[in-house]
Amino acid sequence: MTGGGPGDSTNTMIRYIYVTGFKKDMFGMAAAQSMVFCFIMLLIAVIQFKITDRKDG
Repeated sequence: MTGGGPGDSTNTMIRYIYVTGFKKDMFGMAAAQSMVFCFIMLLIAVIQFKITDRKDG
């Protein structure tokens, strides 16, 4: 969408984790980043479920 931007400015979080783990051989850091990303996604999902929760009544 942005034509790649300058350098790595348009990387996604998942691609950044992949590059950290497999290209830079920093598996521990990639695992930690994955856990933080998982927590963020879980938090967003919980917030979304609370906002869209509709009770039948």
